[in-house]
Order: sequence, then C-alpha cells, then structure tokens
Amino acid sequence: MGQKVNPHGLRVGVNKDWNSKWYAGKNDFADFLIEDQQIRNYVKKTLYAAGVASVVVERPAADKVRVVILAARPGMVIGRAGDGVEELKKSIVKMTGKTVEISIEEVRRSELDAQLTAESIAQALGCLVCICDTDQVITASGNGRKELQDKYISSALRQVMDGRKIVLASEGSRDYVRIVTEQEAVYAEEVIAPIICVGDSIGAVVLLNQDSKKEFGEPEKKVASCAAGFLGRQME
Repeated sequence: MGQKVNPHGLRVGVNKDWNSKWYAGKNDFADFLIEDQQIRNYVKKTLYAAGVASVVVERPAADKVRVVILAARPGMVIGRAGDGVEELKKSIVKMTGKTVEISIEEVRRSELDAQLTAESIAQALGCLVCICDTDQVITASGNGRKELQDKYISSALRQVMDGRKIVLASEGSRDYVRIVTEQEAVYAEEVIAPIICVGDSIGAVVLLNQDSKKEFGEPEKKVASCAAGFLGRQME
C-alpha cells in the first residue's frame, strides 16, 4: 500500500501558507484539528454565496479562536450593520464553547482564485468542476467534489495535459481518462482543457458530467478553454 502525502505540506513556505495557525500538545491536537474542520465546513456551507476562498483558523490561546474569512463578496458576510458577522460568531461560539473573533478580508481579484473560479463554473453549468496542477487536484466544486479534492492526478490525465489540446470524451471512449489515481466514480462525460503558461502545461480545468441524460458540447468546451486560457495568462 502506498503512503500518500498531501503536496500542500511540501509547498508551505514556498507558495502556500498554513490553513491553521496554532500549537497544541498531544492531548488537545486531535480535538483542535476536528474543530477547525467543523468551523470551515460550517462557514463554507453558510456563506457559499459570498464566494469564500479560504478560512484560516488561529488560536492565540486554548480558549480563544480567531477565524479569518477570505471572501469575494465580504458585504454578504458582514450583513447590514454587521449583523451577519454577529450571527456567525454566535454560531461558532455555540459550536466550540470558546471566545471567538471573526475577521473578514476581501479577495480583490476573485477570478485569480482557483476555488472561486471552479465554483463559478459549477454554478453556471451545473456540473462537477476541478482545477489541477501537475501533481494534484488543487480545488473542486460541485456534487462529488470530495472524491477529487487534493487527490493526486492520474498519469493518463498528465498525458492529456502534456498534449495541450482540449479533450471532450464520453465514458468508454478511447480518449476517456481517469482524473485521479484512486478514482471510483465514473462520469458520463469529461472536458479537459490544459492550462498553458509560457509554452508549458502547468495544469488543467476539468468539467465532469454526472448526468447521463445531459450531453456536453461546444459551450462546455468553450467555458473550459476560456478559464484555462485566463488562468494561464495570469501566471505569466
């Protein structure tokens, strides 16, 4: 059995930062880790329409939690006269039983954030969307995203990326490939648009059709191509 390591850990301090910023002894570590995930899930679910890019949890003390929310539409988080933040704060206090401080930061160029880009496409087309780099799925949005999020991409997908051509394939066809190495789900169709930056393939935008009654076509290829082209140009 292979031992898998999330590439995020290798990139911290290079082009990634910690999602949780605290230190805990062995007696508290597991509880804090689970609590962090519960907070993130709650914030993401409650404020999905606000375009939440990430949620950073800090713990200046064992009984204090600071939640930093990076959102494309901070006004939807804050609410009128700040009542949105207060309601969120009350919910997290009830969840954790700790003193809670909430900080809202705006994502000024949401189109450059992979998470928000995937969510926007998923909402518009009603399909599962993931954005990959050359190692893993860095973000996914839509029903079934948990099977793909942060997973290592397959060698077959890497070959498609290296081919630098947009692929539209149906399940069972010659061009159909698995997206991740440990993929169990089978998708009716897929669109793969490589992200090209300065002549190199650095990732891909992938659209996955889970509805056999619906067919992908030129509109989906166009959306994937535009998203991949824009992301590639921003990396130059």
